[in-house]
Amino acid sequence: MNFSVIIPTLNEKMFLGPCIDDIQRLDTGVEIIVADGGTTDSTDLIASSKETSRRKNASYARICKRNWYLNLPGGAEQWTSP
Repeated sequence: MNFSVIIPTLNEKMFLGPCIDDIQRLDTGVEIIVADGGTTDSTDLIASSKETSRRKNASYARICKRNWYLNLPGGAEQWTSP
């Protein structure tokens, strides 16, 4: 598919990895953007270890390279499968 998924984060080290893995299982061609709001834990390290784009305090729609984007409100915790 030709779309981007935006994951807003702030100290999401517990949930970001599984969230990204779940999205990649659904569609390996999706662009995943981690939009961080000033994390002080290891969220940045997790995002950099996955195939993602990382931005701090950016306008979501302007950084997407795809025609469609999905913003996951509430951060990674809300969208991680149990």
